[in-house]
Amino acid sequence: MKTLHKWRLRYCTVMKRLGLGCMIAVGFILPGHLACAQTSLDVLEQDLNQAKQEHLTASSQNFKNLISQLSTASGSSDAALALYQQAGGLMPDPSSVTTTHDSETPSEKRTRLQQDQDNSSLVANLVQTHCGLMYFAVLFISDPNQAGLHDNWIAWLKTKAQLYPQLKGTGELKAIVEPSSGDSPPPKWEKKKNGESKHIGDWKTIPIGDSIISKYVGFRGQDDKEQSHWAVKDIPKFYRSDVLDPQRTTPTADTLAAWDAYIAMKNADQPDSDQWNQVEYPSLAFERASDDYKITPTMDKLEVLVKIVKSYPVHPQLDDMIARVHTMLHDYRAKKAGGWAPSTVPVSTVSAAPGGPAVTVTKTTLGDTTVITTTTNTPPATPSAPKN
Repeated sequence: MKTLHKWRLRYCTVMKRLGLGCMIAVGFILPGHLACAQTSLDVLEQDLNQAKQEHLTASSQNFKNLISQLSTASGSSDAALALYQQAGGLMPDPSSVTTTHDSETPSEKRTRLQQDQDNSSLVANLVQTHCGLMYFAVLFISDPNQAGLHDNWIAWLKTKAQLYPQLKGTGELKAIVEPSSGDSPPPKWEKKKNGESKHIGDWKTIPIGDSIISKYVGFRGQDDKEQSHWAVKDIPKFYRSDVLDPQRTTPTADTLAAWDAYIAMKNADQPDSDQWNQVEYPSLAFERASDDYKITPTMDKLEVLVKIVKSYPVHPQLDDMIARVHTMLHDYRAKKAGGWAPSTVPVSTVSAAPGGPAVTVTKTTLGDTTVITTTTNTPPATPSAPKN
């Protein structure tokens, strides 16, 4: 070893004189360190790749579980209510017994129990719709272009549009929160206060990204996405933009049915009857009648539009509605003027007898009217002289 060391020193001295000492010296001193560093980097990269794969696998499994839970809850009100309660949701307290008699009558009991059932069903149906929105939100966030998603979304909106008018808010429903048992506090999202009466929350207005269900099923990290702010109350807006408006491009009977569903939803959400009757409904009725006119322009449909305009003389959009009806009237008159040009078509020409007068039957179309005329080529007879 001493001989080897002396040889290295002599070699380095020669290399320094040649200006190559540092390079060669590093080659002798660092090979072991480079090998160790390279091995450590390889191991580190392998660990990173493994961690990434485990993360992707876990994320994929979590996504499948999330979709499965939401799919089940969106398809069944009972399943939705079960998920809601698992997440810590509060159920409305049973109605109190109130009676003017010495004891509750059978009729009063039925009414009370029916009210409790109605409250429970209201919560269940709202939560089911909430979960349905969350189901589609997750899919739109993960892959908005996947095959069939848009068609499924439209079909879901059409189904919910029929049920939406029955979905009332739950903001007034309360529950008595019992003292928590054990040392473990209740989940933070329940925000329970021991022994107090607490509103269960309005599940018509709660954004899906903020609900206790979203936290329970793991719908997190999407706060920057528009879908996380969806709420049940937005269904009429989605129905208008994704179902009704596309149908208005070329109106059909389906467009009128879509209008009826949309008007019913808007009516259900308007607590001010005067605002609805004097402003909102006239506007919607006018738009529906306009689409109806486009399907088949008739004078009767124009009369409906004029009637709507005359019925609301102080409507904020009155001038616009009048102008639009004027345009329709001018268009109708122009088309009918062209259609009223007489069109005469011979139907048949026959002779009553050989050498006799020819009889011609013609059909003349005047707008919606058809006139059939029979003529003969026999000259009119010379009238007799008047008698004195």
